[in-house]
Amino acid sequence: MCLALVSSPHDRDRLRAALLGCADVTFAATVAEVLQALRTDRNGIRALILEARDAAGRPAAGLARQVTRLFPTVPVIGYCSARTENSQEIIALASAGVHELVFKHQDDHAALLRDILARADQACVADLVLHHLGRQVPRRLRPLVEYCLANPEDAHSVAQVAHALGVHRKTLVNRCKAERFHPPGSVIAWCLLLLTVGLLATPGVTVERIAVQLNFPSATALRNMLKRHTGLRPAELRTDGALALLCARFLEGHGSPATRA
Repeated sequence: MCLALVSSPHDRDRLRAALLGCADVTFAATVAEVLQALRTDRNGIRALILEARDAAGRPAAGLARQVTRLFPTVPVIGYCSARTENSQEIIALASAGVHELVFKHQDDHAALLRDILARADQACVADLVLHHLGRQVPRRLRPLVEYCLANPEDAHSVAQVAHALGVHRKTLVNRCKAERFHPPGSVIAWCLLLLTVGLLATPGVTVERIAVQLNFPSATALRNMLKRHTGLRPAELRTDGALALLCARFLEGHGSPATRA
């Protein structure tokens, strides 16, 4: 189910039509209604779409911050007009930490909106992984981990990631060695693994879809990686505690995937 803080009947109709067959949409008119719905059914709501203001004119940026803090598994998507006069509302929602932005009359059609929701879910999982890892990733290596989690489709080799970070691949190797951490290829593999496990927690998400989303060569390749490094099948990783468990394993240095260089 997708919860949307959207007032206009026309905007509601567009969202409902765009998500037909993909998600059931329920609408709220006020910030208070959104919080009540989340507290009542925090596990049933899989995404939250927010306009910049509710029906009473109350800004939604504070709500976005509150939701990302109190309900970290719920992706938050800002829903704005792209017109220049609304630029402050766009900035307010973006600064509040929404995972994606949807522009009215541009992005709110079926194919594009569903892709945006998938990206928001992935960004939300990346934030959740970083939360579980906390400060235990060495400071010098956080840019490496953060890049891999934010850009998994482009993070399948040390050369790719080093180029994106503007350093030589040997620099990454030396930094990891100096911190007595996994080598960079293993860090990349673990980031892909942790994102996969986080995405598997979403009901209805298939391994095939995740493989495409994370740019694996095939769903079989992804299944093999999961089995090889966790000893578990995807169905066995669809549990609330799986992500936290594997984050701890990554930090302890146990069961590191083979270097993908």
